[in-house]
Amino acid sequence: MILVYVGMGTALGAVARLFITTHLNQTFKKHAFPWSTFIVNMIACFLIGFLTVTIHDSKLKLLLISGFLGGLSTFSTFANEIVTLGQDKTTKKLALLYSCASLGFGIILVYLGMQIYAFV
Repeated sequence: MILVYVGMGTALGAVARLFITTHLNQTFKKHAFPWSTFIVNMIACFLIGFLTVTIHDSKLKLLLISGFLGGLSTFSTFANEIVTLGQDKTTKKLALLYSCASLGFGIILVYLGMQIYAFV
């Protein structure tokens, strides 16, 4: 049953990522910075912080945190974009900025997601 919850959540998260990144890629198509991956991952960071402290049902955690947010966020694309940006002399600094911004803002957003629970 665990596989069903995680699988359903992952499928929904991947489809959500596809819709969000397709829209964002159209919006930011002239930018070298990988905005679509960055924004999707930052949304996932905030939500994992919030859901970690608000959901107490283990099945719902599997569905939403392991499944949906696992399907929504994408570490492999993030890593690939950093390597790709780092290989081009004109975007090496952008690769460093992207790495630092993703890690820094990601941690802050997880923390903020957890703190919002106190106000809800």
